[in-house]
Amino acid sequence: MRFKHILGPSIPMSEARVWRMAKTRAFYIYTIAFAFIAALFHPYDPLHAAPLLTQLVFWTFGFAGFILFYTVIHLAILRASIRLQIKTISETFIMAATMGVLNVLAVFGFKLLGIEVTDAASLVSTAVFYFVLFEIAAYGYLSYGDRALFPEVYETPEAAREGGRVYEVFLRGTPLPVANVEMIRALDKGIEVTGEKQTYTAKRSLQVTLSELPVNMGIQIHRTIWVSRHLARNYINEGGTLYVVTSDGKRFPVARSRRSEFLAWIKMQD
Repeated sequence: MRFKHILGPSIPMSEARVWRMAKTRAFYIYTIAFAFIAALFHPYDPLHAAPLLTQLVFWTFGFAGFILFYTVIHLAILRASIRLQIKTISETFIMAATMGVLNVLAVFGFKLLGIEVTDAASLVSTAVFYFVLFEIAAYGYLSYGDRALFPEVYETPEAAREGGRVYEVFLRGTPLPVANVEMIRALDKGIEVTGEKQTYTAKRSLQVTLSELPVNMGIQIHRTIWVSRHLARNYINEGGTLYVVTSDGKRFPVARSRRSEFLAWIKMQD
């Protein structure tokens, strides 16, 4: 699955990566920097003329709203795209949807804060300004920021070359090469990783671990279980429930909420 900007740059994307991005301090700082630019240079004069405290309240809630809606919309479109077997997601579409929601809420926010909202042309030009500014931010992030924040995602077995030779990329916290991981399960205080007929435990969260894996390497079949692409193909349908079957005969059910997504993802690997 690729997350692509209208001007060309794209990055690998998965559900775990969306969640992790939404919680990463560096991503917050990056977003706040562009929010600060928006606060200084937006063309809506009534907001510039409002008391400083009013402006701070507006931008604080605006930033929180951006992180929330961008994440939720991103996740919804990602999962819908997998079900529809669409391999590329438009970042511009997600940004437009997010800014559309925020702009509607901003108008209500203006009214609550006593800011004039009678000039429709100024409101439209401000909305366009926000969208263009954050599309510039998105371009920078997709071109450079993601690789800087999450280098692990790009250290795939195929891309891991140093001095002309291939080197192993290991799953953090284990001696297991990423390419040989078959299943990862969440534990109370860490994860359990299976591969090469061996099992390891590591004190890392499932979400963080999955966000560092090549996105097409496997899929989450349950909130607490991830399986490799190879293992995912070995599934059975029993009584309307899908089960992924391991080499030793253990069966793990695919959550009903992920069934259609799972089947679509399998077809996309063919």
